[in-house]
Amino acid sequence: MAISPLSGHLLRLFPSVVTGTLITAVGISLIPVGLTMIGGQGVGVNLGGDSAYGSPMFF
Repeated sequence: MAISPLSGHLLRLFPSVVTGTLITAVGISLIPVGLTMIGGQGVGVNLGGDSAYGSPMFF
């Protein structure tokens, strides 16, 4: 609540075009990560094999 008066001033610095462009750039940069995870490569790396699956240390 203390920073809410500043939000109006910040909106002038970051118009819709700027925020939309930044969100799109972040999304595009994450596409390879998503495709890698869909393919299964890189998932479970350094987990100690199947014996570590479901281990409480990962909660």
